[in-house]
Amino acid sequence: MKITEIRTQTYEYRLRRRRGDAHAPSGRTHQHGAVVEILTDTEHRGIAIGSINAVYGIGRLQRVLIGADPRQNAGLWLAMVNLIFKSGNNGILNEALSVLDVALWDLKAKIYGEPLWRLLGAGTNRVMAYASGGDMPLNDEQLVAFYSHMASRGFRAAKLKIGLDIEEDARRLALVRDAMTVDGKPPALMVDASEYWHAKQAVRRIARLEEEFDLTWVEEPVQRADYRGLAKVSSHIRAPVCAGENLKNVLEFQTYIEHGSVDIVQVGRLMSGLTGAMQVANLAYANGLPCAGSDSEGRIFAHVAAALPNHMILECHDDEIEEPMIKADNWIEDGHVVLGESPGLGLTIDYDVLAAHAVDQPRGRRSGAGWAGRRAGAGLWEVPATEEERRIGALPTDGEE
Repeated sequence: MKITEIRTQTYEYRLRRRRGDAHAPSGRTHQHGAVVEILTDTEHRGIAIGSINAVYGIGRLQRVLIGADPRQNAGLWLAMVNLIFKSGNNGILNEALSVLDVALWDLKAKIYGEPLWRLLGAGTNRVMAYASGGDMPLNDEQLVAFYSHMASRGFRAAKLKIGLDIEEDARRLALVRDAMTVDGKPPALMVDASEYWHAKQAVRRIARLEEEFDLTWVEEPVQRADYRGLAKVSSHIRAPVCAGENLKNVLEFQTYIEHGSVDIVQVGRLMSGLTGAMQVANLAYANGLPCAGSDSEGRIFAHVAAALPNHMILECHDDEIEEPMIKADNWIEDGHVVLGESPGLGLTIDYDVLAAHAVDQPRGRRSGAGWAGRRAGAGLWEVPATEEERRIGALPTDGEE
């Protein structure tokens, strides 16, 4: 069996609602990405969703894949890592490696006729999940509606984007708590500052929230590279620090572990693919730390999460799959992601819908996570959302920008 071709198709679609964080409080209206397919000389093909940026890197990495046996995916992962050694496993090349590794795992599971969660040896096909709104743009009514809906689907944990105005953050967190309280039992509450603060600023702000809330974790309170700052925050607040979402390989996590920078380790497909994510989770496990899975297109990371001995809870941005061109064999039940029996990741592509959303480059001005860059004042002073940003954030995605 040999890999014969790698196909990519870039796309962009309009989101059902705006998503944003402390750096983009008015939110984004579009999402772009790429469908990546690894074809073989059999009927089997591996499918994954990556970024538009990944397409360039795939052009460089595919030379170690074409003609290779896809069942040897661990060896192919190492070959790709070694190929980009000089430039480093970061940026566009990491995005390419990550999506190719995901597609290779999908392909391998299909070859063996098993869903990936079973091929990885998971003892269950159910993964506990939490509601995550990317919710900075939402007004009060929209915020309550979203989390009330997620509570109705059985979610018992929620994460709120914060960082620009601590009193406003506290008020909104109370709305989320009340919306998700069921039979008098409040939800587990997490907050995500999206790397906005510096360390002592974070300690002061979180202390204010802890006067009122029992936080399950505080996510990325300072910049990802500030491992000393993360450790300082962790040692001065009651809540655990959850971090690592934006690191790219297991070697970067070693610094976090050695310096006590993280109490809950984030794991996800962009950490050098599913192979790299499992390495990170194993490092956390060896050091007695739980891990928490990041959101993924089609909730495909649930396959890995189900097989991890130290996985705590998985991020879900919605109870539906946003990407209009894909379907995935999983569903939400009592606040869990339940994985089906379809071979591989359980993804199928509607090629007509994909063609309707095909683009060469993003067209939407507010397209993709991080479109606005880092907000002025980050790491120095909070710059609260303006009235105009709030007005825009509450608009539908096809409204005025």
